[in-house]
Amino acid sequence: MHWIKRIVFLIVGLIALVAISLFAYKSYRASKAADIRIPKESIAIAKLHVDELIWDMFRNSMANYDAYYGSSTDTTGKERPKVWNSGMDIPAVLYGFQLPDTAKRFYGVLDVTNRAKAVRFIQEQLQLSLDSGAGLDNLYSTRNLKLLLGEKNAVIMVGQGLNLVQMQALATADQQDWILGKEFFKMESPDAALILTDRSNNWAAINFENGKISVKGEYGAEYLRYPRNPKINKNALKDPEVVLQLDVNLDFGLLLERHEDAIRKLDLPIDSVENFVGSYAALQVRSGSVAQRDTVITYAYDDNFEMTEQQEIQETLVPNIQFQVQASPHLMGYLPEKLFYTFHKWQGQEMIHMATTKEELSTPTFEPSASSIQLTYHKKPDMGAVLGWIPKYDLIESMDVKGVANSDNKLQITGDISLIDAKINSFYQIFK
Repeated sequence: MHWIKRIVFLIVGLIALVAISLFAYKSYRASKAADIRIPKESIAIAKLHVDELIWDMFRNSMANYDAYYGSSTDTTGKERPKVWNSGMDIPAVLYGFQLPDTAKRFYGVLDVTNRAKAVRFIQEQLQLSLDSGAGLDNLYSTRNLKLLLGEKNAVIMVGQGLNLVQMQALATADQQDWILGKEFFKMESPDAALILTDRSNNWAAINFENGKISVKGEYGAEYLRYPRNPKINKNALKDPEVVLQLDVNLDFGLLLERHEDAIRKLDLPIDSVENFVGSYAALQVRSGSVAQRDTVITYAYDDNFEMTEQQEIQETLVPNIQFQVQASPHLMGYLPEKLFYTFHKWQGQEMIHMATTKEELSTPTFEPSASSIQLTYHKKPDMGAVLGWIPKYDLIESMDVKGVANSDNKLQITGDISLIDAKINSFYQIFK
């Protein structure tokens, strides 16, 4: 019996030793993350709690072993990336930042620990290729992702375009005049896996739960003004054929005033637009497709080698989309019939309606709402033509996002995005 006790004590001791070691290692990484710096001129940051996410996914994997460890490759045959063998130091907390002249781009800076490993990781596992257009041997890219691999630092850029000078400056910066990332927050940091905030105290907190992404935040701007009595189209919420419904209660005249330059480029009379739009608009996508006919003009040579015009009627299937905006009827003449698709227009209930179908759909039946902005989505087949541009669209089962105005120009945002597999951690589903 003594040997059984010894084995039990040994096992318990080993478990305790592992637990203490993990706790100490986690504390050490957290203390290092507290020293991470970002440029002092940053206008916004994204803060990702890497270790917390890894821990959540590890616990989730214990009950879903096959989903995580059933294969070392994904469905395309590509080997799953191993960040611990990336040749770059991935901290416990990862910071991304925006700079004043690059508002559409987030940057991140990582320490390079083994450049040869980093090159292999970037090329073989991330499958990024050298950007031949830049003429460099250390710039890797895809459409909206750039990675500049320096000798000591790797600079990652997520967003549109490329500012190579900026990336090179970040790669060689000594960071002595940078500020601690944690000092950027003027408010108490919310408890979330991913946090975004800017100098105006706008913020968003995103959590990756099993089968769901939850979002909450606050956004305000002087050019946004929300009406005191918002409304929604209650018909759409009850209609099973509605795939996506977006109701927006907003002073569109004030918003257009901010974009006067864009209006001028469209050759639209500014006063006729700004002063005659209301405070409600809606976008609706319904299941199924709509058949539209277009006349296509081609030219061919006859037997006498003379060019003749030929007209051909082509029928195509397009998404069933309806758009509504509260506006004066005279503005209907300014709206083009052909955008991405052919839209038919009519007026009713002090609103202009546009739809890809020729049938005039039932006008909205409004009811008061606490939400100034409300988005609902429920997955239906064959919606890729409309929503396929959304990253990982095929994983999304439903969305419910609401924005409640807690002042004239500030919105409190809450929302849930449900994914197709309710058992698996949502971060893992998206990035596996």
